[in-house]
Amino acid sequence: MSTNRFDLLILGNGLAGCAAAVFAAREGLATAVVGATDGELLFASGLLDVLGVFPPEEGRQWPNPELGWQRLVRHHPNHPYALSDFQKAVEAVESLTDFLSKAGLPYAGFSRRNCRVVTPAGTVKTTFRVPQTMWPGVQSMERKQPALLVDFRGFKEYSSHHMAGRLCSRWPTVRAARIEFPGTSQRSELYGQHLAHSLEVPAVREALAAAVLPLCEGVEAVGFPAVLGVHDSPAVCRDLSERLGRPVFETPTLPPSVPGLRLKETFSSALESCGVQMIPQHRAQNVSAIEDGYEVVVQGQEGAQTLRARGVVLATGRFVGGGLRAERKRIRETLLDLPVIAPSSRAHWHRSEMLDPRGHPINRSGVAVDAACRPLSEAGRPWGAHVYAVGSLLAYQDWMRTKSGAGIAITTAAHAVKHFAHTG
Repeated sequence: MSTNRFDLLILGNGLAGCAAAVFAAREGLATAVVGATDGELLFASGLLDVLGVFPPEEGRQWPNPELGWQRLVRHHPNHPYALSDFQKAVEAVESLTDFLSKAGLPYAGFSRRNCRVVTPAGTVKTTFRVPQTMWPGVQSMERKQPALLVDFRGFKEYSSHHMAGRLCSRWPTVRAARIEFPGTSQRSELYGQHLAHSLEVPAVREALAAAVLPLCEGVEAVGFPAVLGVHDSPAVCRDLSERLGRPVFETPTLPPSVPGLRLKETFSSALESCGVQMIPQHRAQNVSAIEDGYEVVVQGQEGAQTLRARGVVLATGRFVGGGLRAERKRIRETLLDLPVIAPSSRAHWHRSEMLDPRGHPINRSGVAVDAACRPLSEAGRPWGAHVYAVGSLLAYQDWMRTKSGAGIAITTAAHAVKHFAHTG
């Protein structure tokens, strides 16, 4: 059993955990990130939502998320957004996207308002920031430019014809085409990650452009599923744009997605370059207070490690991430056995209708925190002076229905790290 000492130990390597690591590195804190899996970010679309819909039962979308933020906090004063304000949220998102941009994964968006992006279902999603490779599509739809959406035979999770058909009222000048991806004539099924790696080869891009160019008459932009490279997607997009003589853009695909893979790999390599120690494939087993901080035992395939730190951030997620577990009679926080805000009876976790517009109460369950993002014990006091909880683990929010998951992850991570940096 080895022992290592840090200023801040982050438990969880999803978006909230990685964002906390970025902010901690910028504060000059010696930081480690422990992650049980590498899979959570793979299910990210690559979009960074702050607040797209509120109230969710009305489905109201907010072009100006600041106005939606203010209304949400008035109606739900315990929501994690009540810990901060919209300006600080914008600053946190800009800090994170600046980090990603310098690491080779640039983002784009309007200054303080939401933008709209096409989804693989042919609907339009309201979001705050998109990968730079998707931005020409946002602009093209907003301007209603003639555009072509391209898909590939055998790529079954994405249909450009379905998308164009559903977009006809909002984007009447968009049309669709299906082609054979270069070198796949003998394959009946294609996968996004394989396509993305193939498109990092110049000869494959040349062949793809040659197949698409004859379809581009009268078209001002060309959209592809988000598979345009893994390690340098902006360069792949630029090359295809030059070959086709018009802007090229990506549209999101179903998870697990290539944009999620890009986020995972970018965070991992860039954080290590900043001196953050990444400890993947480990799960925290125990957290205990010691004289000068906390001792955390983490378990991996090769055995246990004891990590010591002055502060700990719980970014363990809800049910998918393993931060919460639904048991027969209660919902349990899995690491510290913190009290969980949830309906008292299992019978009230869900409503009788699956698509009830009010949502399900279980989706607002989580851990309550104080004004510094420190989780509260049964006595209503912070569990520890420098133990924090961030992201989807927090109670009183339904991030999926309000399109606010990334915003909650980023803003609460920034809030917790700032408190620790100034007081720890």
